[in-house]
Amino acid sequence: MIKPLLTGCALLVCASAEAAEVWNCTYIRGINEAVLVRFEVSARDLIDAGTQERYRILQNNEHNLIATISISRNQEGQQEPAIGALSLEINKTTGEFWWKNTFAGVARAHGRCLKE
Repeated sequence: MIKPLLTGCALLVCASAEAAEVWNCTYIRGINEAVLVRFEVSARDLIDAGTQERYRILQNNEHNLIATISISRNQEGQQEPAIGALSLEINKTTGEFWWKNTFAGVARAHGRCLKE
């Protein structure tokens, strides 16, 4: 009884791991520095695989993926707190993505994504 149950659970975990949505996004920083960022979709969060920052998913459907993270804290070495938000938008149809922030009011990055 326990062995079939464990086997079923193991298959469920493997199937869930294989179904994870992953996006590899590229953009140009500065004049010609190509940057690659990998994002993994979890149930509630979009995770930057490099920094492990977790963006809360606001919308994820067949058309787009939109996620955001907010910041409101004192940063080391600064007298004023950092206050703002970052949002990430991926157009699943075209692969275009925008990484925006409200600190400066301009796009942080603009480029293309490919789904694995």
